[in-house]
Amino acid sequence: MKELLLWIARIAQRINLDDLLYRLIQIVLVIVAAKFVLTLSNKLIGRVFRTKQLQGRLEERRSQTMEALLKSVCRYLIYFVAIVTVLQLLNVPVGSVLTTAGIAGVAVAFGAQSLVRDVITGFFILLEDQFQVGDRVTIADVTGKVVEIGLRVTKVRDFGGQLHIIPNGKIERVTNYNDSPMLALVDIPVAYDNNLQQVAAEIQAGLADFNRSHPELVEPATFVGVQALADTAVILRVVARTVPDGQWQVERELRILIAERFRDAGIKLPLSRWT
Repeated sequence: MKELLLWIARIAQRINLDDLLYRLIQIVLVIVAAKFVLTLSNKLIGRVFRTKQLQGRLEERRSQTMEALLKSVCRYLIYFVAIVTVLQLLNVPVGSVLTTAGIAGVAVAFGAQSLVRDVITGFFILLEDQFQVGDRVTIADVTGKVVEIGLRVTKVRDFGGQLHIIPNGKIERVTNYNDSPMLALVDIPVAYDNNLQQVAAEIQAGLADFNRSHPELVEPATFVGVQALADTAVILRVVARTVPDGQWQVERELRILIAERFRDAGIKLPLSRWT
């Protein structure tokens, strides 16, 4: 115990309080400067991605993805520069530290293969624009909306609200539902004793009004005709092309429209369900 106290006393004698205070002030200034540069860079990046010229070149979701990624890269770069500067102010031999870190890096390289694979895969996901923030996708048996794309992981929120964090290296197959217009499909069963020409006329009349009032349709809703002959019903089909994620709402509204027109026209339905 006595030797420990003597060692602490010797260390204290070597400390120049004026020099220590001066270095502490420098460190505080470095931290404040790093915070200021980080805030300024975030604002500049946000302003660049929100200019009308750039918004014309990039889709909104892709712009959000690239903006978040660039902010992340700048943040880590600023942190690195600030840490190195603080170490230099503390007279820590930064070169030796980096050399030691390099040797240690070689030692753990074999254990970091999955991390490297995640980063490389994430880079190509962004480079090839495979999907964007806001897209509805199926990745690694998870279907939901992309909420974040990073160099290491991708975050997908499913329809139940659960957030799935998927390492990019595990992404081998992606289904992107926002890449093209989606198909809305409604099969309509009607009883055999109906006049099919009357049924077709009712559907087509309803679709004419429906198409005029639904701008989300990429291709108008169309009556295809008889799709199948079931045991208790004639199956008729209506199809339409919608903007991504609009197909379910269009299908629901088509069913309501047709049900109401059939009720008013006295068209009979079988007991089987619609699909």
